[in-house]
Amino acid sequence: MKPIIFLIFGAVTFGVNADVYFEQPLSFGTIVIRDNSIQSSVTVPTYGHSTSSGQLLIISPGKAAEMVMTDYPPYVELSITPMLPVTTTVTSGDTEQFTLSEIYIEQNIRTDSTGVATAKMGGKLTTSGNGKHYLNTSYQAVFYLDISY
Repeated sequence: MKPIIFLIFGAVTFGVNADVYFEQPLSFGTIVIRDNSIQSSVTVPTYGHSTSSGQLLIISPGKAAEMVMTDYPPYVELSITPMLPVTTTVTSGDTEQFTLSEIYIEQNIRTDSTGVATAKMGGKLTTSGNGKHYLNTSYQAVFYLDISY
């Protein structure tokens, strides 16, 4: 059993001249997959502790993302829609990939008087469950968010 480290970064699309950055990227921590013959998952909630299911064990827990959105009009409610699912990638090596199947975002996100809003974001990562092996490496995924008001 080898640990696997995940760093998941988000990109954003929208039709306004605004900016989004991550104070803390969404991370699924370090995990071990005991057996990939069944689909397993790790969940990082917006608040609370990471959980796993199936044959996946958490070695070190992940962290929810801390997203900051700037240059919006003051006192507007933002609607954030993730574009999912997405598949992970690695920089080198032949390995099975994970699927980022869910994104959890706080509800009722409103900008302040300066047009800035912050939100926590969690997610769910699932294995293929097809019996193939995962390398001991870092996996990344780029996902898109549609932000409107």
